[in-house]
Amino acid sequence: TNMNKVSKANINKNNESVQQFETIIDDDLIAASEAQSETEMSLQAMWNNFPKKTYPNIPPICMYSQLYSFVKNRSDVDKNLDKLKREGKVRIFKLLSGKNDFAVVSMKEYINVVELSRDKSKEKPSIFDNFISKVIPNYIEPHITKKRLLDLLFDGDKDENHISAMVNAGILLMDEADSFWFAIPLSGAYVASLSRGRKEILSMLKRQKFKELLLRDMEKKKLRYSTLSVSYLVKDMLGSGSLESVPTTVGPLLRMSYL
Repeated sequence: TNMNKVSKANINKNNESVQQFETIIDDDLIAASEAQSETEMSLQAMWNNFPKKTYPNIPPICMYSQLYSFVKNRSDVDKNLDKLKREGKVRIFKLLSGKNDFAVVSMKEYINVVELSRDKSKEKPSIFDNFISKVIPNYIEPHITKKRLLDLLFDGDKDENHISAMVNAGILLMDEADSFWFAIPLSGAYVASLSRGRKEILSMLKRQKFKELLLRDMEKKKLRYSTLSVSYLVKDMLGSGSLESVPTTVGPLLRMSYL
């Protein structure tokens, strides 16, 4: 009887240990899921707020830095974006507006834009279809060498005219002689507006007596040189670290981060 009591006690302890272990695992999974959903929700929010009427020919863009302004843990953003990228849900592009400027675009929207470029091009549609079927799903980084690109496109003889067609369509951007950045066709006006908007906001702050301004007051101002909203630009600049936000009783106070 005593042995039975001991056995039951041990079983109960083992069950408790298993339950505690399962609880720890569940908590970790919930935390990971929440971080993932937070990143995805922030991404979707920025896509939804993208000025599609102003830029109807490009996919909605969320700047990587904007996600940092939403999600406190930057490593969560990096990890979850990498997961979305590997799942084929998003694609990340390097922009010419700054050395650390990366844009996040829905994969579905990106493919739509490449197909649109195909339909407008005088080149053979098969060149674009080849790129869509062989390169996009099999290479997820924003930069690629010419050799790797040709290896993906062709099993046998390599035809560099295919690459020239992609460059002419704005789908590839030459980096160096033997490498390329993947690019978003027709995104030049957006990139220019992003750069001008950042400069205008910094100029606005420099004109203030104490080099700072309430967000609510800044949002009332109409930008002269950018078609992007103050809100869109501020999220980008907070995430990149060029601006900092100080909480006050009347809302966030913005100032340049080096002050």
